[in-house]
This record gives sequence, structure tokens and C-alpha cells, in this order.
Amino acid sequence: MKFLDSFSAMLFLGLFVILHSSHAQDRIKEIIVTDLWEDFTYAWENMDAEACADFYLEDGLNVPPELPENIGKKAIEIFYRELFESNQESKYRHKSHYVEQHGELMVEYGQFEVDWLPKTGEAWQYRARTLVHWGKDESGAWKIKTLIFNQIP
Repeated sequence: MKFLDSFSAMLFLGLFVILHSSHAQDRIKEIIVTDLWEDFTYAWENMDAEACADFYLEDGLNVPPELPENIGKKAIEIFYRELFESNQESKYRHKSHYVEQHGELMVEYGQFEVDWLPKTGEAWQYRARTLVHWGKDESGAWKIKTLIFNQIP
């Protein structure tokens, strides 16, 4: 009986460690992605197109709905610059719903909202769902490999 009690206790402890470790890994991914989006939001709200593009890998891909794809940092920077130049200011909010890591890759499903104040015309809001493929650059920093988004119906 004593053996079963010890075995049960060890089994319980082992399961606790495994489940806690898995939860801790999930939490670490969430913290990494949250921190990246907070930094991106700072660049966005300062209307810094170059800083926004720096969140992408060199061969990164930005796929906006009903517009041409932006392939590579330079094209992505131009995309953001054109957005910022046509608006006086904007407020950006990003929320991650799910992050899954597979080795050196992470996949994130989320959404963002932007409140725009254009240089001319009425203020407006854009809401989108996102699918983000994150990869590591040569220094080991997480960067956006692909950002696909479409307007929330």
C-alpha cells in the first residue's frame, strides 16, 4: 500500500510538472508576442514606417485585403509610409487570440483595430483579423515572416 501511495504521489507530481511546464511555455509565447506588438504599436502611433517594417524579416510578406502584396522590408515600409502620409494620426490596438510555436516558427491568430484621423474627411475605424507567421532572424530575434489580414465582417 505504501508503494502505491508513493507511486501515486510521484505520478501526480510528474503530471503537475508536465502540465505546469506546458502552461509556462504557452505563457512565455504570449509574453513574447505581446511585447512585440506593444513595440510595434509604439512605432505605428509615431507613424514611423521604417520602424514598422523593421518588425518583418528581410523577405517578409504583408498581405492586405484587396491591395497588392508587399514583399520585402522596403515594399512593406512604403506600404506603411503611404498609410501614415494620408492620415493625421491613428490609434492602433492588437490582440492575440492564439499562439502556437513549432521550433523556430510561431503562428499567431489575432485581430487589430485602428482608429484613423485622416488629414481630410471624417475619422474612421478599421478592424481586421490576422494570421501572423513569425520566424527568427539571424540574431535570433522574432520577426514577422508573413502578416495576412482581412476586415472583420
